[in-house]
Amino acid sequence: MIKVSFDKLEEAFLNSSDEISYWLDKKMGKVIFISSEFLDDAAYFEEKEELQAAREILMMCGDIENGENIEIDENRYLEIISPNSNENYKIMEEFTVFQVENERLQNKLTDALRGRKPFRRFKDVLIYEPDTEKKWFEFEAKKLREYIEDWAESEKIEIDFADDK
Repeated sequence: MIKVSFDKLEEAFLNSSDEISYWLDKKMGKVIFISSEFLDDAAYFEEKEELQAAREILMMCGDIENGENIEIDENRYLEIISPNSNENYKIMEEFTVFQVENERLQNKLTDALRGRKPFRRFKDVLIYEPDTEKKWFEFEAKKLREYIEDWAESEKIEIDFADDK
């Protein structure tokens, strides 16, 4: 079983997007950041092996040609995908229903979630409620940690919490 830094996994789950992806190199036990912008900048990568892994991942995905005819082990790399908007929406609903005791605020958050742009409106309501906003960020971080732990367990990955904040 491989062991991976929780902090690196958390960064990956928080920051992956359409332009940036993160992959777990199961051989090295490292999270690899992929962006075609940085691929030409070997200095960006901590180790030569990380640069090589990034190239292999991009070849595997068909984003760059495998002109070097490198044999790629597709089981070596695992894409790290952030929770989708439906999952994040459910977390906001759960927070509103079970964590917000003030009925007026609970109604405002519920209304925000029912309207257009619910994520933006939810945060707009919380910005005027600093205590509840702080509680939200703690709740959201706890849910992300649970999501990462469940993901790691399902992928048979051990999480290293040594660098945990």
